[in-house]
Amino acid sequence: MDYYTKLFKYRTAGVREYWIVDSSKNQVVVYNFEYGDMEQYTLQDSVKTGIYEDLYIDFSQIKLEIYLCLTSAPRELEVYLDN
Repeated sequence: MDYYTKLFKYRTAGVREYWIVDSSKNQVVVYNFEYGDMEQYTLQDSVKTGIYEDLYIDFSQIKLEIYLCLTSAPRELEVYLDN
């Protein structure tokens, strides 16, 4: 996948936050366009969203579900957050 192309398109379109979940790399990358930040996490982390004050996603609790969903599909999951 061309993450950099999508990164540019999403930022240009006004998406506020873009997440890439890659189970093959045990990695979650979060781009917060409002603050110009990029942070990396693992699938064992609990990650606070940058645009919703009280929303955390605990990947250690949903890792099994992500794995089951991705076993018959590409091993990446993209999430973008916007109002």
